Amino acid sequence: MTTLREGTIEYHFPASWTVSKYDGWPFYRRHFEMAFGGCKATDTAALDPKGTLWLVETKDYRAHPRTKPMDICDEVSLKVRDTLAGIFAAAKWHSDHPHLAEAVMHLTAKRIRVVLHVEQPARQSKLFSRALDLAHLQQQIKQRVRAVDPHPVVVDFASFGRLPWSANPVSEMT
Repeated sequence: MTTLREGTIEYHFPASWTVSKYDGWPFYRRHFEMAFGGCKATDTAALDPKGTLWLVETKDYRAHPRTKPMDICDEVSLKVRDTLAGIFAAAKWHSDHPHLAEAVMHLTAKRIRVVLHVEQPARQSKLFSRALDLAHLQQQIKQRVRAVDPHPVVVDFASFGRLPWSANPVSEMT
């Protein structure tokens, strides 16, 4: 099993998968992040044994509300586009980085899936509202990324069972 942590969420992928934090790749940080006036990145890129490349973006608003002015669906779609371009560039033009083999494997994907994992406060309050409707988000993201994934997935912990890996909350201290 491969365990990957994003903030206060821990993901557990099957051992047969190739999984990494794409937004932490040195290639992305050193070369691609500032290219073209600035590029975005999904948090995770995971290739399953069937050849599906999963691009996962995690948004956890349980402790801190969203403050970015950009629409969340626009943000995710830009991250998907830029991640795909970054993986391609990493595989084709930069042979001196530690994720080269992984980038090349990602290019062999037969299918691309987009996942937005959104956590919101359990109870609504004036300080932390549950302002995001997951079904609406899914429809909006579907319109934006349908060229690469006609069936993107928007989940929270309650609906996570639809995915082939698991997730659980962890405290900041662990």
